[in-house]
Amino acid sequence: VDAVTTDAPGSVTLNGNVLASTVTIGEAAPSVCGQVGSGGGAVSFAGAVSLCGTTTISATDAQFNGAIDSNASGARALTVNASGTTNFIGLVGATRALASLATNGTGVSRFSAGTAAQATVRTTGAQAYNQAVQLVATAAGQPRTFTSTTSGAIACAGTVEAAGSGAANLTINTTGQTSCAGAVGGVDDAQGRAAIDRGQGAGVAVVDDGCILGQELGAQLA
Repeated sequence: VDAVTTDAPGSVTLNGNVLASTVTIGEAAPSVCGQVGSGGGAVSFAGAVSLCGTTTISATDAQFNGAIDSNASGARALTVNASGTTNFIGLVGATRALASLATNGTGVSRFSAGTAAQATVRTTGAQAYNQAVQLVATAAGQPRTFTSTTSGAIACAGTVEAAGSGAANLTINTTGQTSCAGAVGGVDDAQGRAAIDRGQGAGVAVVDDGCILGQELGAQLA
């Protein structure tokens, strides 16, 4: 199958494998689990996504225009494999935490949502960002927070950069291990800087390749 498209209004449940190259879900609140996409084209969700089970998205570009939450039956794991850009426009796990989140591929994971009162990403377990991470902010110092509620490891394997018109502050909250293998702030800071604060976590911090966590970071990026 080359393409699957659904249009609002109405409801849709993807419970199984939808292995089309291009998947476009137009409903406001789809229920999703299983494997979606073959990796040959874009996968997009217009509305808030409720995960009904372990879910894997494979795409060139992946677009989540609304929030992503586990359903009421329990925490669900989400993996996104994308060779291009994965856009998380809404909050991830803010209402019902995900079990885990992993982003893989040669592309970029972009996070746009977050306020001082809400975590941008909230999981019960691990978060693994195996792509470059971009934090989209429209004003200086806008908070972006990655939180694990049960000591899950939070790892950034690539660079962490600000994007948009303002600098973004990333706070990582976990009592598990925090690791960062890429540079923070990026080479081109025309759009502002990304800063990481160790947050409330008391776990081990592992740093490499110019990534500094905590108070030292502010001095480095000044």
